[in-house]
Amino acid sequence: MRPQVLMPAQQIQKLDKYEPHHLYYSATGRCACKAGLAYPADNDIHGSWICSAVLLGTADPTVQHDRYPFAFYSIKGESQVTQGYQTTRPPEQGTLLLKSFVTCSCGHTWEKGPYLPIEENKEGLAGHCSECGNENGAGNSSRCEPGMVKPIERRVGQFLRTPSGEILPILAPST
Repeated sequence: MRPQVLMPAQQIQKLDKYEPHHLYYSATGRCACKAGLAYPADNDIHGSWICSAVLLGTADPTVQHDRYPFAFYSIKGESQVTQGYQTTRPPEQGTLLLKSFVTCSCGHTWEKGPYLPIEENKEGLAGHCSECGNENGAGNSSRCEPGMVKPIERRVGQFLRTPSGEILPILAPST
């Protein structure tokens, strides 16, 4: 797969520079320069997978770097179960972690994690509610039929464990 858009040096120099905890990395997609593809957390549907070296400000401006617009390319991210949670994130940047934020229909909330993506299904996705005992949605599926308790709702946040052990949310940079 060759990109539709190559990034010339003058365009590379105009891009904002990011820190590793501001980027989502691809599972296997790489730039021609061998750096992993990534996109900033503040991207929208009109964004692109871009060479991470460009986004981090470490790209060699004498070579061209790849950019894959979301509208034209389907590239799997590092938290994709279908890609076996592979990542092109360099190990020296840290490790991707997930954290579940859970809400039961009774109003009780709790968190699970942080945990490695590969451990996501180890103990069920959300766990059962300790307040009311609701288990609908606690495992790997939920059912919604007349008369049933509303399923447990779960949102997942992505975090980066830095080499020093600090856990940072993967967020858009503050402006």
